Amino acid sequence: MQPAYVSKSLTAASANNIAQSQTPAGAGNFILNGATVVNGVAVLDTARQVLLTFAASEVGHNFTIFGTNASGAPISEVIAGTGIGTAPSVLNYKTVTRVAISAAATGAIQVGTNTVGASDWRNLNLGVSPFNASLALILTGTVTAAVNYTYEDPNNPITPGGQPTAFPFAALATPPKTVSTDGGSLNTPVAAVQLVISAGTGTATLVIDQAGVGSP
Repeated sequence: MQPAYVSKSLTAASANNIAQSQTPAGAGNFILNGATVVNGVAVLDTARQVLLTFAASEVGHNFTIFGTNASGAPISEVIAGTGIGTAPSVLNYKTVTRVAISAAATGAIQVGTNTVGASDWRNLNLGVSPFNASLALILTGTVTAAVNYTYEDPNNPITPGGQPTAFPFAALATPPKTVSTDGGSLNTPVAAVQLVISAGTGTATLVIDQAGVGSP
């Protein structure tokens, strides 16, 4: 089997590249007017987390983000407002089509991106024996990256419409890596792996070599 490669890089974070500072006077949508917005849609460099920045406490307010993932599938989530500071999304968005607030804002709010972005899940072959999958991270430039795995089918997670439960692959995630690292083998069968960047603008590449002979 030939090695498989998953690569990812992020441009620099920006607190307002989706929506510049604004204070909605009631429930409704933010004006998407950041640097990434084209014809009313924020088009990001790659699928990555969205970041809300609060100038005042927005506790009790909910924010709903709508958009698409790296594959173009519609995704959305609700983020609870916090005190002064920031609140990141859980999901990774390639585009943001709408951001809504549940009530009048207390203070100014910006919508942008942070330094975190994850690849799509890469399925492994559960029908081979032995299962052994060897993993390595190749990092170029300044970047911090890690690898997760899941036992769930990413296309059919336990929670309908949700995300599979991610677990850190300790050899490549504890702590996250800043230099190229051989992670050794995953010997216990898992359904899929994922590359996560947590900082930097370099390129991270996950290399996957899986052994075994397919089941008859």
